[in-house]
Parts: sequence; C-alpha cells; structure tokens
Amino acid sequence: MSAPVAPLTDFCEKLASPKILLGMAAKMTAKSGRIDNRATTLSLAIMGAAGDFTKGLHWKAQPTWEGSVRYLRDTCSDVIAAETIVWLAFLMGRFWKADQKNDRKMFERIGFVTVGTAGRLAVSMIEDQTGIDFAAHAVDRRKFYFEAEKDTSRPLFEAFASIVLSSVGRRSPTDPLRSIGLPPPEWTPLSLYVATFFSTMPAGFYETFKRMLLAWPDRFPHDDDFGDE
Repeated sequence: MSAPVAPLTDFCEKLASPKILLGMAAKMTAKSGRIDNRATTLSLAIMGAAGDFTKGLHWKAQPTWEGSVRYLRDTCSDVIAAETIVWLAFLMGRFWKADQKNDRKMFERIGFVTVGTAGRLAVSMIEDQTGIDFAAHAVDRRKFYFEAEKDTSRPLFEAFASIVLSSVGRRSPTDPLRSIGLPPPEWTPLSLYVATFFSTMPAGFYETFKRMLLAWPDRFPHDDDFGDE
C-alpha cells in the first residue's frame, strides 16, 4: 500500500485489545492528577474502539469486502482513525445521556464534564500521534453529526459512513473531504460495515469503560472535583 505511515492507527489498534486497554487505563489512573481519571479512561476507550473499527476495514489482510484493499490503498489510515475518534466521542455522549434513564447512578457518577473532557483528550491524541491539529475539524464534524441526528428519516450511522466515503484518497487528517457525487459501488458494503460496527462495538467499549469505574472505585471517587457540573 502506498499510503503514509500511520502512528495514530497503530496506537488505536493496540488499544483495541482489552488487555492492553485495561493495562493502559490502570497505568494512567494509578495516581490522581489534574485530569479526571474518568475522562482519561473514557478517552482510551474511544481510541480503542476507533482501532477496532480500522482493524475491520483492513488495509493489510482479511479486507471487509472484496476489493477494499484496492479501494483504500491511497488513503492514509490515520485519516480514518481521526474521523472515527470524533464519531465515537460523539456517540459516547449519546450513551451517557441514555443512562439518564437506563442507569441514573452511573449517569451521575460519570457527569457532563467527564464526557466533554474525554472527547477533547481523544482529539488531542490525534495531534500527539500525528503532529496535526485536528481540533477545528473535530468541531465541524460534531456539528455535522448533531444535524444528522435531527434527521430521523435516515439512520444515524450513515452520517459517519458518508464521512468515511468522503475520506477515500485523503493523505492527511486535515485534507478536505472529497465530493462523493453518486455513491460508488463500494458504498453498500462500506455502509453495511459501519452499520454492523455501530450496532455493537461503540456500546461495548462504553460498557467496558463503566466496568472499569466499578472495578476501581478508589480511582474514580464520587466526590472529587470533576463531577457533574
């Protein structure tokens, strides 16, 4: 493949391993600091889920659909990883809001500040790994997803699928999205892959995050300075 080296993708795909994700979370929350341990852990879960997504596409072996290696060969996988991080940060906010009804205690334990900080930490990791500031692009994508959420006539996952499709051929996360025009034949299998991932994996990583909160109560106290504000 002729796409550039992808340090962000490599980092996220390592975190897709539950063992590595747990180890990294344990290491980074061992001591309390100025950053909420909950936000740190959720940001790691976001990046791990992004790595799970890019693994499934794969540029290297066992492609999601026949011809995907050819279709994606000129695309830097870090572009897809960066876009996926923003998408997943958006989804984690939706899961947290759903817990207001489904799990009120956990909703209050996590808090609004935690969710927002986790998204910012995950986006900052894009720059840490690539040297590219993606913050402004992340704001634009979030606006796009909020607007897509209002359109109840279409499944929400299609908004992200369209971003991935518009990213084919991009070599840097800050390259502009490409005009799609009429969806190519690859749209159907790509959309199906995004739908399948959307239906299980983001929620699974969010549940993993919540299990870590319950497993290490001393690292995530209820009454610290980072609660629901």
